Amino acid sequence: MTLLDQAPGTSADESPAAHADHSREESSRGIQHSRVNVAKVERALSIAIGSIVIAKGLSRLSVPALLIAGAGAMLFNRGVTGYCPLYSKLGVDTADE
Repeated sequence: MTLLDQAPGTSADESPAAHADHSREESSRGIQHSRVNVAKVERALSIAIGSIVIAKGLSRLSVPALLIAGAGAMLFNRGVTGYCPLYSKLGVDTADE
């Protein structure tokens, strides 16, 4: 299982039953995980491009550059988690493609 195959919040060796128990426990505490709604190719590209944008932003010490690094971090997070809040709001789901 690769990182892109994992559901957010799980480890590679965690069984689906253990994940279900973990999810129930978290939802009882009010923590909810959103389902993956980004395709694997998009996730890989988001990680790669996000990493480049973060590095570019952090290479300069200015407020605009740090904002650029923040945008890169958002892309990187989208790739790692497989969840895009904008897709969720628009009802888009490319994960099954």
